[in-house]
Amino acid sequence: MYPILIVIAGYLAADIFLDGYNAALAVLALGLGEFLFLLVFRGTKHPALILEGAVLAAAGLTGEILASRGYSGAGYVLLELILAGVLLISTARGKPWLASQMKRVAGFSAGREFSGEMSIVMGLVFLSHGTLLALLIVLKGSVPVIPAILSFGVLYLLAIFHLRIKQRRRSEECAPLLQRGDEGKLILELSGEKLGSMMLKPGAVTIVTEVEIAENLPVHKFLETLERYLKFQGCRTVRFTVWNGDEITLEMSGYRKTQAGWNKLL
Repeated sequence: MYPILIVIAGYLAADIFLDGYNAALAVLALGLGEFLFLLVFRGTKHPALILEGAVLAAAGLTGEILASRGYSGAGYVLLELILAGVLLISTARGKPWLASQMKRVAGFSAGREFSGEMSIVMGLVFLSHGTLLALLIVLKGSVPVIPAILSFGVLYLLAIFHLRIKQRRRSEECAPLLQRGDEGKLILELSGEKLGSMMLKPGAVTIVTEVEIAENLPVHKFLETLERYLKFQGCRTVRFTVWNGDEITLEMSGYRKTQAGWNKLL
């Protein structure tokens, strides 16, 4: 992701300090130079850098031509519309560009669904802001700097607020629950699916007894879900006083056997 950001930064710098064909050539050379540097010194191929440099160079040159005809700041409008197009079109094709770039940052991945949502929201932000700037240029002949910055800040904050609400709602829907069942037992549920039942005694060490796991459910899924629920409730240690299933599964899940039962620090 950093090489791509470097090309974008180079585009902005060229737009400020250079003009016309010189700026376009500088951006194109930067994209090509980064491609060759990564190819020679890291052995990786990123042909998208050349394409990015060419697109930004064309956008800068077009913006320069439009500015000479009385549309000052058109280059920034083109840049935002290009970013919006990349984000929205790649997401529509099922391959969010943002997701692929996030994976390159220390292997980080936010999940395809969330990355797709983020791509759509940020694409709409750039599309809306770019359209707004285009209207201002047509009406006033230039981009007013302060209103442009403030309007983008407002749109960005609204986008982040929207994404946080959706992410929180999704987390709540996927959170495990313990429901009251028959004979005082608690039923462990995840997204409406019943994973098993048990008796549970909260305390410094939460004691779990009379465990019955749903048929055909992997034991490790039951354990992971229960541990996630208990940890969220503030439990630090869980103990199974009696375990009638395969003990190897418990050992592989990090439990240690003592005289009191199978224990694990959460």
